[in-house]
Amino acid sequence: MSPQGVRPEELSGLGYTYRHNWGLWNGFVRFDLTSSTYTANTRAFVPVSEGPTASGGKFVGNARYLVYNVAPENG
Repeated sequence: MSPQGVRPEELSGLGYTYRHNWGLWNGFVRFDLTSSTYTANTRAFVPVSEGPTASGGKFVGNARYLVYNVAPENG
């Protein structure tokens, strides 16, 4: 149940989706993704997953992922 007076906000506007494969990594790694289309008001959704499998899908494995400090800024 939602708290009183709280409603999900609709996403609107002209948006786009970008998918980036960072490759195989182990340990703590910092990634920066830059684009001239990003502004401080850009909405960023950052899902992480393990994979792909030989068939191209994702899977649930033993790896642990943490995402910290997603902060869109100009550029």
